[in-house]
Amino acid sequence: MHTCMWSLSATPGYRLELTISDVELGSNNADDCLKINDGEMVYSPVLLKVCQSGRNLSPVTTSGPQALVWPSDLPDVKGNTRLQITYRPVPGVPGCGGTFTFPEGDISSSQLQDSNR
Repeated sequence: MHTCMWSLSATPGYRLELTISDVELGSNNADDCLKINDGEMVYSPVLLKVCQSGRNLSPVTTSGPQALVWPSDLPDVKGNTRLQITYRPVPGVPGCGGTFTFPEGDISSSQLQDSNR
Protein backbone atom coordinates (compact mmCIF):
# COMPACT_ATOMS: atom_id res chain seq x y z
CA MET A 1 0.00 0.00 0.00
CA HIS A 2 1.23 3.51 -0.79
CA THR A 3 -0.23 6.97 -0.82
CA CYS A 4 0.69 9.54 -3.45
CA MET A 5 1.01 13.09 -2.12
CA TRP A 6 1.74 16.23 -4.08
CA SER A 7 3.21 19.23 -2.28
CA LEU A 8 2.82 22.47 -4.23
CA SER A 9 4.60 25.76 -3.55
CA ALA A 10 4.42 29.24 -4.99
CA THR A 11 6.83 32.13 -4.52
CA PRO A 12 6.33 33.87 -1.15
CA GLY A 13 3.76 36.64 -1.54
CA TYR A 14 1.65 34.46 -3.86
CA ARG A 15 -1.13 31.97 -3.24
CA LEU A 16 -2.12 28.90 -5.27
CA GLU A 17 -5.33 28.50 -7.23
CA LEU A 18 -6.20 24.85 -7.88
CA THR A 19 -8.90 23.51 -10.18
CA ILE A 20 -9.93 19.87 -10.41
CA SER A 21 -10.97 19.23 -13.99
CA ASP A 22 -11.43 15.46 -13.57
CA VAL A 23 -11.48 13.08 -10.61
CA GLU A 24 -12.52 9.44 -10.62
CA LEU A 25 -11.97 7.74 -7.28
CA GLY A 26 -12.70 4.22 -8.51
CA SER A 27 -14.52 3.28 -5.32
CA ASN A 28 -18.01 3.56 -3.88
CA ASN A 29 -16.67 3.79 -0.32
CA ALA A 30 -17.74 7.11 1.24
CA ASP A 31 -14.44 7.29 3.17
CA ASP A 32 -12.38 7.32 -0.05
CA CYS A 33 -11.73 11.00 -0.68
CA LEU A 34 -9.28 13.41 -2.23
CA LYS A 35 -8.17 16.32 -0.05
CA ILE A 36 -6.54 19.65 -0.81
CA ASN A 37 -4.99 21.19 2.29
CA ASP A 38 -4.27 24.89 2.85
CA GLY A 39 -0.62 24.31 3.71
CA GLU A 40 2.05 21.67 3.27
CA MET A 41 1.03 19.26 6.06
CA VAL A 42 -1.74 16.66 6.30
CA TYR A 43 -3.02 18.44 9.43
CA SER A 44 -3.23 21.83 7.67
CA PRO A 45 -6.81 23.11 7.22
CA VAL A 46 -8.73 21.30 4.48
CA LEU A 47 -9.70 23.58 1.56
CA LEU A 48 -11.54 20.91 -0.40
CA LYS A 49 -12.58 17.33 0.23
CA VAL A 50 -13.95 15.39 -2.75
CA CYS A 51 -15.56 12.02 -2.01
CA GLN A 52 -17.21 11.32 -5.34
CA SER A 53 -16.19 11.46 -8.95
CA GLY A 54 -16.67 14.75 -10.77
CA ARG A 55 -15.51 17.15 -13.44
CA ASN A 56 -14.82 20.88 -13.61
CA LEU A 57 -15.10 21.63 -9.90
CA SER A 58 -14.94 25.26 -8.76
CA PRO A 59 -11.39 26.51 -8.11
CA VAL A 60 -10.03 26.81 -4.57
CA THR A 61 -7.33 29.25 -3.48
CA THR A 62 -4.88 28.77 -0.64
CA SER A 63 -4.30 31.45 1.99
CA GLY A 64 -0.52 31.20 1.53
CA PRO A 65 2.03 29.80 -0.91
CA GLN A 66 1.67 26.06 -0.10
CA ALA A 67 -0.86 23.31 -0.73
CA LEU A 68 -0.94 19.56 -0.26
CA VAL A 69 -3.00 17.31 -2.54
CA TRP A 70 -3.55 13.77 -1.30
CA PRO A 71 -6.02 10.91 -1.28
CA SER A 72 -7.26 10.04 2.19
CA ASP A 73 -8.33 6.49 2.99
CA LEU A 74 -7.51 5.12 -0.47
CA PRO A 75 -5.81 1.80 0.31
CA ASP A 76 -5.63 0.63 -3.31
CA VAL A 77 -5.08 3.22 -6.01
CA LYS A 78 -5.96 1.15 -9.05
CA GLY A 79 -8.74 0.48 -11.50
CA ASN A 80 -10.70 3.57 -12.54
CA THR A 81 -8.84 6.01 -10.26
CA ARG A 82 -7.73 9.13 -12.12
CA LEU A 83 -7.04 12.75 -11.32
CA GLN A 84 -6.39 15.92 -13.28
CA ILE A 85 -5.69 19.17 -11.44
CA THR A 86 -4.39 22.45 -12.78
CA TYR A 87 -2.76 25.02 -10.53
CA ARG A 88 -1.31 28.48 -10.89
CA PRO A 89 0.17 31.15 -8.64
CA VAL A 90 -2.03 34.17 -7.95
CA PRO A 91 -0.98 37.36 -6.14
CA GLY A 92 -1.38 37.30 -2.39
CA VAL A 93 -2.90 40.04 -0.26
CA PRO A 94 -0.86 43.23 -0.89
CA GLY A 95 1.30 44.16 2.09
CA CYS A 96 0.60 40.84 3.82
CA GLY A 97 3.11 38.01 4.27
CA GLY A 98 6.61 37.42 3.03
CA THR A 99 9.89 35.76 4.01
CA PHE A 100 12.05 37.15 6.78
CA THR A 101 15.66 36.02 7.07
CA PHE A 102 16.96 38.32 9.82
CA PRO A 103 17.59 36.80 13.27
CA GLU A 104 15.15 39.30 14.85
CA GLY A 105 12.91 42.20 13.92
CA ASP A 106 9.42 43.71 14.01
CA ILE A 107 6.44 42.75 11.87
CA SER A 108 3.56 45.15 11.33
CA SER A 109 0.73 45.55 8.86
CA SER A 110 -1.56 48.48 8.24
CA GLN A 111 -4.34 45.97 7.51
CA LEU A 112 -4.49 44.64 11.09
CA GLN A 113 -6.80 46.21 13.62
CA ASP A 114 -5.16 47.47 16.85
CA SER A 115 -6.93 44.68 18.76
CA ASN A 116 -5.24 42.05 16.55
CA ARG A 117 -1.63 43.18 17.04
